[in-house]
Amino acid sequence: MNRIALPSSLIVMLLLTALPAHAESGWIYKGDINGDGIEDLLSSGPAAQFGNAGGPFVLQLSAEGGKTIRHVIELHPMAVALETPAAGQSAPPVLWAYRRHGGRSGSLVRLQLGAQLTQESVKISPGGLGTEIGDAIYSAVFAHRIEFSQVTDYTPPARPDGIEWGK
Repeated sequence: MNRIALPSSLIVMLLLTALPAHAESGWIYKGDINGDGIEDLLSSGPAAQFGNAGGPFVLQLSAEGGKTIRHVIELHPMAVALETPAAGQSAPPVLWAYRRHGGRSGSLVRLQLGAQLTQESVKISPGGLGTEIGDAIYSAVFAHRIEFSQVTDYTPPARPDGIEWGK
């Protein structure tokens, strides 16, 4: 029986690649998003797909008959606000999000949560290098942000469309 001596650097490299990857962290928000009195869920996709502009989230809304509606949306957990209709109004709730494009600008995104998820956006320039009106709009919309919880040892949810994250 012949034995092959492996260099110690190769052994270390094999051990490092064979060990399980460290756990991800993620962001979760639980609350009644669509105004039906049932807890809904916003949970982030894989941390590797996040950048300065945020990343993918799965929005899981309760629906009639105990069903669930799921969508993939792009958010930054520090810039999301929920607008609920005033008592007696039948308008659907709206999620507001800011998607950063660069140091000076980004998009203010309005996601209307009716029977269909509708999205529209407008470019604004908040921040120190932005415009006064951009700052005013951002401050007004995000004065009452929703608070996400950061979770360690996190496993991202499956995408509702069955596609693997990052594909």
